[in-house]
Amino acid sequence: MVVSDPTTNPLHTYRTLTQPDYRPPAVDFMLPLAHHDMPPPGYTDDRTLTPYADWLIPIFDDYFKKGPNHTIRLFDSIATLVVGGTSGVEYLGLSPTYNVVIETNGEMQLPDALKSVAEGEPSLGMDVFNNTLDEAMRHPKAAGRFLGYAALAKECQECDLVRICGGGYQGHRYGKDRGYDNTSVYHPDLVKLIVHIQGAVRKRARDEALNSLAIGRSRDT
Repeated sequence: MVVSDPTTNPLHTYRTLTQPDYRPPAVDFMLPLAHHDMPPPGYTDDRTLTPYADWLIPIFDDYFKKGPNHTIRLFDSIATLVVGGTSGVEYLGLSPTYNVVIETNGEMQLPDALKSVAEGEPSLGMDVFNNTLDEAMRHPKAAGRFLGYAALAKECQECDLVRICGGGYQGHRYGKDRGYDNTSVYHPDLVKLIVHIQGAVRKRARDEALNSLAIGRSRDT
């Protein structure tokens, strides 16, 4: 798992991680923990800039072109959603999220990454000694993660990419004025990255279909 860093060379980073001496079966890239009150490193008030998409796209292009013997979960999840599949990660797609973290002291919490939102944000005030998992899952904080599309901001619900983006990671949507009722702080980057991957996947599918059609016709003549 690598945190995307637009100040570095993306292809150098990727190729260093996947060099033959390492041969990793899987690589993944994540966006830094950030939200509207704590913008990502390198962000400015100009929301037309997309530093994280611009860093990730060259890596995707290299990965997609070569068809390597490792996976990149971020890209694979988006590509799967583009063709109508479901995502295996909670920060993409509209599948509800059913997970609770049990700390070493027995406390039940939401994912640790929500600690970036505010101190104590993941806490449910429950533990395995006094509460059941069913009770934890019914907690309002946890229940809000099961709503999928209904939990998203109006801007997300009206977006053509909502089935793929799913509003992005919950913590990235936080802002003190509206809580989680916002688009992701990475919205411009997510749009650019998803549209790019969508185009690449659809072009490959179209090319493969045309190639198969051409082969079929040549056999018939």
